[in-house]
Amino acid sequence: HKDMEIISYVISGAIAHKDSEGNEAIIPAGDVQIMSAGRGIRHSEYNPSTEAETNFLQIWIQPNKKGVKPTYGQMTIESKGTLTPLVTPDGRDNSLIMNQDASLYKLRMGEDEELTLANAARHGYLHIVNGEVTAAGQIFSAGDAFALGPHEKVKLQAKTGLEALWFDLP
Repeated sequence: HKDMEIISYVISGAIAHKDSEGNEAIIPAGDVQIMSAGRGIRHSEYNPSTEAETNFLQIWIQPNKKGVKPTYGQMTIESKGTLTPLVTPDGRDNSLIMNQDASLYKLRMGEDEELTLANAARHGYLHIVNGEVTAAGQIFSAGDAFALGPHEKVKLQAKTGLEALWFDLP
């Protein structure tokens, strides 16, 4: 791959990763990984278990810098409140770093908890990982998603415990 920011979010099971830069790791459920492909990287990813299934999301984002040295990062997610930064352009709050003016957060809500998402002059995208949430009069569950445009907001009400990914985008 070349000039892509590739984020893997492991929901269950694990992923084995090996790349041409010498990085080799097992990414278990609860971890997030980023590979900045930069000027080029070869890699393989597979389920290291012969018994357990793996479920993960892989997100590809175009970088704002091309031809950079490939990098790799991985971290165990330690939720810090409702929104935990996972990948950001500046590494804030010990998040992983990507080459783009975009941020990825883990959103956690308890049953019946409410939260309003607002997005000033940027775009937002919410992807439901586990649980159910009501937003704008609709029920969203695992695998569902919706977008917010600039200056839009939406009130979320968790119908069950909720795990989601919130993308803050230019």
